[in-house]
Amino acid sequence: MFQYENLHENEQLELGVWKDESNLRDLSVYATLRLHDLKYVKGQSIYDLLRVWNLPLERSTCCKCLNDNYDLKEYELPVTNSNIDPRIAPCFRYRVRYIGSSEYMFGGEARRLEFIGLGYARRLIFSGDSLNHNDCYFWTDSYPDGFAFCIEAVQEGEKFLVYDSRKRIVGKVKVQAIVQPGIEQETKIETDGTVVKMVCVRLGCAVTYYHGCSRGYTNVHQPHKIEFIAGVAQVAKPTGQKEGFARCITNVHLKRIGPCSFLKST
Repeated sequence: MFQYENLHENEQLELGVWKDESNLRDLSVYATLRLHDLKYVKGQSIYDLLRVWNLPLERSTCCKCLNDNYDLKEYELPVTNSNIDPRIAPCFRYRVRYIGSSEYMFGGEARRLEFIGLGYARRLIFSGDSLNHNDCYFWTDSYPDGFAFCIEAVQEGEKFLVYDSRKRIVGKVKVQAIVQPGIEQETKIETDGTVVKMVCVRLGCAVTYYHGCSRGYTNVHQPHKIEFIAGVAQVAKPTGQKEGFARCITNVHLKRIGPCSFLKST
């Protein structure tokens, strides 16, 4: 029977042999400890289990090794054992694939990452279908080969206003299809604390041009035409909000009006 430091007092806390995991969960709502983890403590402080581990890995070497061994796609971010790609962040939506397999978790559906736990094997919690019982979670070492994350910047059905190079509203679009998964380019933090991820996207959009747009005239009541576009989506997560959203798509080119941008339609 081991002696562990109490997290809130200076006195020693005797844990003993626990009968079920419910006692373990009393430590934290998001406890990432599991019963068999305790045998590895070997009399050390319980803080060793709760602290975040930063392993000295060479980024370029690590990524090359993962791509060679597991055939990661260019748009996928790796999670293996205790290692989580630093670009993966809570409040953004991800599809998760088992590395070495074509099978996806959660039925292939993208879900919002809600929490990244502490410790060596860290628990990743995603948005679930029920508020009372959320079973959409797993530990980073749950699968030997690891997991491949793919960010979802834009969802089918989203609507945007089209702005031309003179910043005039010339039409509207509705996303009909995700042609290719998004490739994250960089992450920025704005002065107000908003986290913005820049993601390259390829989409199929139903485009409607307004009367009087710069090149030609189109009746807005005519059937929508599908155009395939490429651009950079700015996925923003403002301070205090639980989920990021695509506020705009820049560097877009439409056949009728040329260079343009899409701005989120309210």
